[in-house]
Amino acid sequence: MFQVVLGEVVDRQPDFSRAGPYERFEDAGEVYVVRRLPIRFASGFRRG
Repeated sequence: MFQVVLGEVVDRQPDFSRAGPYERFEDAGEVYVVRRLPIRFASGFRRG
């Protein structure tokens, strides 16, 4: 489900960039898990 949602967001907002430092979960063990990832993007055309 998340991959579908993320795919739709990327299709609609192709020109995004990181807007600041990311934050990782401290207690995620050996898995690389992002807790917060601020992004900046230009508005696209409205659909629907």
